[in-house]
Amino acid sequence: MTKIVTVAGTKGGVGKTTTAVCLALEAEARGINVLLVDVDPQGSASTWVPAISKYLGDVLTAAEIKAAGGGHDLVLVDSPPGGASQALAAIEVADIVVAVTGLGPGEIA
Repeated sequence: MTKIVTVAGTKGGVGKTTTAVCLALEAEARGINVLLVDVDPQGSASTWVPAISKYLGDVLTAAEIKAAGGGHDLVLVDSPPGGASQALAAIEVADIVVAVTGLGPGEIA
């Protein structure tokens, strides 16, 4: 059964894509059949690791995200910031949501 993990957050620039890519690459290194689904219209995740990703920036439904991940053990979803329909669909379909809220420890001056 495919497990879906969505990396989400309301703010842009907090590390959602970096987190999703790192999790996907680590899963692949551990021998897990992983797909990184990029539903952020910016498309960075699918540009950074095209070998294990699929760009679905215009996806609007959870069913479309789920269908894209068929045949994989793990699907990691990189979502856009805010309340975009892609973000809401990615959260709806997820078994787990990783909420990224900021970069690193402490404050950035």
